[in-house]
Amino acid sequence: MNDKHNYELSEPLIKKLLETLGSEWKDGSCLNDSCASVYRYFGNDQFMSIYVPNATETNLKQEEYSNFNVNISDNEYPQYDSIEEVIQSAKDMESEQADAKLLFADSEKIDPSECDAYDIDPTDTVEFHKCKATGWHYLFYADGREYPYYCCITVDDGEFKTLEQLQKWARPLYFQ
Repeated sequence: MNDKHNYELSEPLIKKLLETLGSEWKDGSCLNDSCASVYRYFGNDQFMSIYVPNATETNLKQEEYSNFNVNISDNEYPQYDSIEEVIQSAKDMESEQADAKLLFADSEKIDPSECDAYDIDPTDTVEFHKCKATGWHYLFYADGREYPYYCCITVDDGEFKTLEQLQKWARPLYFQ
């Protein structure tokens, strides 16, 4: 920690966050950051960092902050006034991530007649799969092509090298 972190204020907050949120969360305090922090990496470029207050009143010019600032995967930056609110936000994020991991992870192979959305050449070697969590379909081409996974959700479609890439692509569509 550096002097800007205000150890007396930040250390009990960091301790409570780590104790409450569990062992997946780590102290992420950096010397060049204005505030001490904790973070959790969920995989697939998804993470959450929580920066704790370093002051009792905010003074932006002095880089003093009286609220909790959160970074969610470099896409969202909510602020919270209480530790209870930020803990709930972290638990909600964990729940979303658990749901996102289910996307296509628990799929079943189905008969092509159950999915008439794709125009498949009869000579193609393709398997049809259905995600148990969402009901969405994806195709797996077993002919050795570079991008064997194909999926179309609403008007979006994509080809993917791995199931993990397909899951990462589908995640924002699932949560919109």
